[in-house]
Amino acid sequence: MISEPPKKNRLTIDSSVFVSMFVAKESRSDEARSIIHNAIINNTTVIIPYTILIEVISAINRRTNSKILAQQTLNLLIKLPNFKFIEIDEKLAKYTCEITLRSKLRGLDSIIMSTSLLYNCDVITFDKELESAFHTLTS
Repeated sequence: MISEPPKKNRLTIDSSVFVSMFVAKESRSDEARSIIHNAIINNTTVIIPYTILIEVISAINRRTNSKILAQQTLNLLIKLPNFKFIEIDEKLAKYTCEITLRSKLRGLDSIIMSTSLLYNCDVITFDKELESAFHTLTS
């Protein structure tokens, strides 16, 4: 995770954080809850692509074998205050292709990365590859 405080009042939060928040057995579950809690109470704008919903719900369903928890998670995520979900339009898709070529990130991680860069957001992630790519692309 990017450990220093966000430089901007805009974040893109990766699915790794959301999954850790909702799956209690995850090692960073408390940290993930704190990240989301702080984003909400600090009125931080969180800009994330709709693909996050697919990633998170899929991971929770697989890891917990609970369709009910996965559905409850979906219902909660779409109602979080200050969270703006971004559709993947032509502009974002083309930019994501550029980012993929520059970073060699996997498809969904490239969407996260390009969303953060396009909307001038800091990235919060527990994924070391994504964190490294963010530092490389923004330095």
